[in-house]
Parts: sequence; structure tokens; C-alpha cells
Amino acid sequence: MSTKLLFSQAQVLGFAGFTKETLRHWKTALSPIAGRDARSADYTIGELVTLSVLSEASRTLGLSISTITPHADQLFKLVDEDLSGGRIPGPFAFSQSGLTRFDPNHGVDGTAALILRFEVTMEKLWDEFGLPPKRKPTSQLELPV
Repeated sequence: MSTKLLFSQAQVLGFAGFTKETLRHWKTALSPIAGRDARSADYTIGELVTLSVLSEASRTLGLSISTITPHADQLFKLVDEDLSGGRIPGPFAFSQSGLTRFDPNHGVDGTAALILRFEVTMEKLWDEFGLPPKRKPTSQLELPV
């Protein structure tokens, strides 16, 4: 039996670095977190990571959460898939053609795009909570010279 790791609203606010008012507004704009009760610990690790990356984009780039609203279900789902597969999520690109996985070899459609990267947030998650468990490095064999 596996237990699902959940985070409280206070943990989400502290980790993502936004206010209760912002989270309240985002709950109306982002369907994957809609209707959450502030009294219970019910944010998944994927939700915590996604909200943190969106919060950083909002603070540093002025990203309006309404830009993400049409793609929220897909974004949260892709982040969860990556995390459950043991991968760092993304990067993801928002452009005129919608939300896609970003491939630097192929670029994105349209003249402007927002690239969401998750590496820094994942390191912060490790530093703050020790999550997700880091894999042990593969042993290196000493080869005779």
C-alpha cells in the first residue's frame, strides 16, 4: 500500500511564496486546484511544484494566471506524469499553438513563447523537504591504467 504525500495550504504558501489572496484567486482560475479547503493537507507534490513554478513566473515575468487557465489541466497532468516517472518535469512551452513540451532542437510555433523550467524548483523541493528522494549515484568502476 502506498501513501500519497500531501502538503497543507501553509506549506504551499511558504514554498511557492505567494499570499492567501493569490492562492484564493488561483483556485478560481486553475481547475486542478479548484475548491480546495484551506484546513486540510491536500496538495500533491505535483501541484506544489507546478504552483511554485507558476508563482515564480508571475513574480519575475508578470505572467497572468489567466494565460495558464486554458491549459491548467494539461500542465498539471504532464507534471504529475513526469514526477511519477522519476523525471524532473518539463520544460514546457506556452505559445500561440498552446502548451507543448519544449524541445530546444525544434523550437516553438509562433513569435512568442513562455518556457517553464522546473530544475530550480526541484532543487528547492529537495533542500526544503528532502523530496523527491534522490537516487543513489551509480558506482564508478576503477579501471586499471
